[in-house]
Formats: sequence, C-alpha cells, structure tokens
Amino acid sequence: MASEISKEDRSASRSDSAVKRRGLLRVGSLITAFTGASAISAIAATSAEAATSDNAASTTYIPASEKGAPLGVATLDTAAKLPPALLPDLSATYSPKTDVVNRSTDQLGITNGILGQKDYRDRVTGVAFHMRGPKQIDMRAHGYDADNTGVASSWVALNNAKTAVGTGGEIFFPPGRYLLDQGGIEYLAGQTIRGAGPELTTLVFSNSAGLGSNLIKLAQYGQTVRDLSIDVTNTTKTTYPIRLINSTGARVVNVKVNGFAEGGVYLAGSSVDSEITDYQSRGAKYGIITDPSSIINGLNISRFLIDGQGVTGDGLEINVPTGSLQKFNFSHGTICNYALSTSRNGLGIGIAGPAKRGVISHIKVTNTALDGIHLEDGGSDILIHSNQFEDIGRAAVSVQMRLAAHLYEAINVYGNTATRAFATRDTSTPGGVYEFSGQAGSIKASRIGPNMARDCGQATKDTVGALLSGLASYCRIDEMTTIRQLGTGVGDALAVRDGGTNNRVATPIRI
Repeated sequence: MASEISKEDRSASRSDSAVKRRGLLRVGSLITAFTGASAISAIAATSAEAATSDNAASTTYIPASEKGAPLGVATLDTAAKLPPALLPDLSATYSPKTDVVNRSTDQLGITNGILGQKDYRDRVTGVAFHMRGPKQIDMRAHGYDADNTGVASSWVALNNAKTAVGTGGEIFFPPGRYLLDQGGIEYLAGQTIRGAGPELTTLVFSNSAGLGSNLIKLAQYGQTVRDLSIDVTNTTKTTYPIRLINSTGARVVNVKVNGFAEGGVYLAGSSVDSEITDYQSRGAKYGIITDPSSIINGLNISRFLIDGQGVTGDGLEINVPTGSLQKFNFSHGTICNYALSTSRNGLGIGIAGPAKRGVISHIKVTNTALDGIHLEDGGSDILIHSNQFEDIGRAAVSVQMRLAAHLYEAINVYGNTATRAFATRDTSTPGGVYEFSGQAGSIKASRIGPNMARDCGQATKDTVGALLSGLASYCRIDEMTTIRQLGTGVGDALAVRDGGTNNRVATPIRI
C-alpha cells in the first residue's frame, strides 16, 4: 500500500514538474522574442538575486537610530498602526478647533461662539475641525453673553461680534429679546444678521440719547438681515430700523418691524440689486421709503404685509424725483390702512420720478385715503396687472404727468379689480377708477384694460371706469367690465377727454 502511494506521489510530482517546465518554456520564448536574452540566463539571474535578498534579510537589521527619524523607517504602535506623532502636520490646511467634541454625546459643539461652515472629524486622530469659510458668532455664547431678556444692553456685545466675525461672517441671535440702546451699527461687507425667526428673536431699540436714525445700516456689498423682528414701540424719534445706503446685493428677508417709525426700510444713494422679501411692517408711516435722490437699479419687493394702522403716509413711497428707478418688481403683497394729511399722501404705492422696466402685480390694496397705485413724473415699460383694490379713496390706478417734460410710454394696466373705489374730484372733472391723466405732459403707446370695476363711484361725483385725458396718442382702452354704478356723470364706463390722437376705445361691458 505504501509502495502504491509512493508511486502516485512520484507520478504527480513528475506531472507538476512537466507543467512547470512547459510554462517556463513559454515564458522563456516570450523573453527571447522581445529582448533577445536567454530565458535560462534570465531565470538564473532572478533566482540568484532572490537568494542574495533572502540571505541579506536574514543577516541585516535596521539600526534603531533610523526608526522614526526623517527619511528613516517608521515604527508601529501596539495596534500595528503608525503613531500620530509620525504623521505629517496638515494643520495649515484647516482651522483647528479645540475642545469642541462632547465626548458623552460625540457631538460637535461651539468654541467661543464661532462655528465654521462645515464640521468634520479627523479619521486618524479623532480631532474635530472645520473647513475654512464664513464664520458664525452666537450672541449667547461665552465671550459675548448677550442678555436675551431685553433688560441689559446687548449693544457692546453686538459691536464686538461684528468685528470678531469679520467680512462675510454671520451674527446669530438665538430666541429672545435683545436691547440695543446706543445707536445703530454699520456692518461689514457680506455680513449677515440672523435671528431664529421673527416670532422668536426681537431686537429692541430704545429711546436713549445715543439712538440715531440708522439702527441697522447696510452700506456695503452682499449684506443680509433675516429671520427676526425689530421693535421700536418705545422710540419717539425719527428712525429707520433698516437703512440701505449705497448698497449692492442687500437682502432683507423674513423681517418684521413693529411700532412707531418714519419708515421700516429706507433706501438712499445708489442701490443695486436689492431684495426685500417676506417683510412685515406695522405702524410705520412708510413701510418702505426712498431718498429723493436715490438711484435704484434692481429692486425686488415681494411677499410682504404693510399695515399703516391708520397713520398718515404711504405703504411704498418710492419718491425719486431727482434720482431714478429701474428694473423693479413689486408683487404678492398686501398694503392697507393709510390715512391722508396735508403733508402725506395716503397712497398704497406711490412712485414719483423716472421709472423704467418694472412690474407691479398680485398686490391687494385696501383702505387708503387716496390712490391704490399712483405714478407721476414720467416713465416707460411698466406693467400693472392682476392687483385687487378695495375701499380706495380715489383712483385704483392713477398715472399723472404734471410737467410738460413728463412723458409716459408703454404703461399697461390690465387684469385688475377695483371694488368701492370713489372719485373725490369736483363734478366738473370726472375721476377715473383706472386713469391716465396728463395735466401738462403726455402719454403714448399705453393701454388700460381689460379691468373690472365693482360698486365704484359716488352718487354726487362723476366717475369713469377707465379715463384717458390730456395729450394722449396711440393709447388703447380695452374692455372694462363694470358691475353696478360707476357714478352719475357722463361716460360712466369709458371716456377719452381733452383730445389726443390715434387712440382707440373699445365697447364696455356692463353687468
């Protein structure tokens, strides 16, 4: 039996050897073909080198002085890994943060109130760090300790945070009320002032001697105020809670202004690509107001509520007689409850001065002393459409030219609905629910309609649904749908007064 096994082993061995020889011959043929070298000599050389290497490995050792030394050989720790001390220093590639790991919860915390844009954990050392980027300062964190009860002043802490966070950083106010009683602060370029939401975070401005008119001043590039309320109920001075001066790319987002103020947001100087969205103003004389010499190029005001609460003023007062307004969008908002006085207009939206390339749409204007929307002093390429007007003291939409130099061109008023808009002019001059009137200037290539007027006019006043008067040329009055009475005067649906050339008036629809 043993003899049989021995024979089988020898036979298998000879078979394996034969396979190996055939493989070596094939490799040798390839070596000879490509290099011209003898396969046997190549194999012999490789075997000799291997033998030499084996002998060297068994007799030669690395000196201890070379272990862990520069350009030497690293040693391994008990876990067969490289010790951290032998790893290269990469600290210059990120901003290290110390003591930011909560060991019990394994969560990243905050160091000196500053968080990076992204937080990471080193996979080898376990050290937490953040990549370089905009920083955030928490006003309640150690080192700032702002009082969120509104009792102690947070002005110094805010001023320090503004400097510490630097350009492009963010100042965060957690829920609470924060008293600011030493005047306004001008923020750095790219900075963001953010709360936890207008229902949770409130900045309270007091009536102290140091309080100026610029509570939050945005005068550089890319600044933002968002997610907070501003309370000026204890202030009797002329104040503008948010002031944009010579700003570019400024944003006011999800902000509420409560209490007495001259204007909720004030724009002055050269303003480029400003955005005011999800904005609320209650009790301000002007929800948003401009300086008369402002040059505004790009202004978006959308998703807003401006409630005058019965004060005298205007919801939006875009008054730029010596400046200009172009590329603007006012949309999806509500303006209400503005009264009239000898010095204030009582308008929903008032735009005075050169205005070009703008849209006013999807806005509800209610309970204003005078016009819902009023344009004067010239402009072009303006669309006023899909708005609702209720309980308007005069015209729902009024476009007027006061001087001979004033020209309006390509003004289109359509798709609007007016309910209970009353003309307050004398009986000799009909007033229009939708009105283009040129006292001295002219209007051309413009259109009124189709619009709707419901229960408009007074029994003792002449009222016209759509009125085109003055020096008008190449204008259209399209279908006016009227529901019930427009007034007792002539032309109670559509009218063209005082001449004009090449104008077209459609047939009104009365219900």
